[in-house]
Amino acid sequence: MKYLISFIFMLILANVYGQYNDPDFEVDGREHQTSDHAGINLVFGYYHPLIKSNLHRYFEQTYQSDFGQLALIGGLSYSGPLEMGSAANYDNVKHFDGNIGFQYHTTSTYKPNDTTSFRLGGYHINYALGHDLLFFWKKVDFNYRIGFDAGLMQLKMNKKSYRNPFFDVTLQLEPRVIIWRFVLSAKAEMGFDITSKKWKPKNNTVNDVLSYRNHFASYVVGLGFILF
Repeated sequence: MKYLISFIFMLILANVYGQYNDPDFEVDGREHQTSDHAGINLVFGYYHPLIKSNLHRYFEQTYQSDFGQLALIGGLSYSGPLEMGSAANYDNVKHFDGNIGFQYHTTSTYKPNDTTSFRLGGYHINYALGHDLLFFWKKVDFNYRIGFDAGLMQLKMNKKSYRNPFFDVTLQLEPRVIIWRFVLSAKAEMGFDITSKKWKPKNNTVNDVLSYRNHFASYVVGLGFILF
């Protein structure tokens, strides 16, 4: 999983860098149904399960606690026009409105007693493509996108740490307002995990009661700077 994430990261970085430095690249939101502006954004918000896992039900039934059901999420994202295709054949390049995010979410530490503590968090690489419903406005966007969210969940229980790689299919909605060289945004996202619900290392006892799939919903606000 870590090699897949690294490979995806390099592809995404090459795409954005190529656009930024390509003299043939022209943003035309009306023609391609995308935003006219690309921005780098700091994002912050809330993250919670869309569908509860055994982990959530265990804490509800055992401790009457909602541990794991609300977390803070923050990170860095790119949003705006993206090209898909070969630079050697520019006429056949496909244009989308895209979002690329690198984020981390975490719960607060939960201590049901003096000898036990739990903390749940995860690292994310987020990639989605779609179009701008308000492509005819240059300073206001309403983007819808479909993509993926890949990363690594971590469950810390006392001094032990367990890992669960995930790959989610996602749906995003993101309104944006451009003011001079700045962009204000809000993004709602849903993700459905299609990978294993078991924690690693495999030889453990937590999977009997704390198995987990990263079905999620997140809501973030962003402040960004326009690149082009």
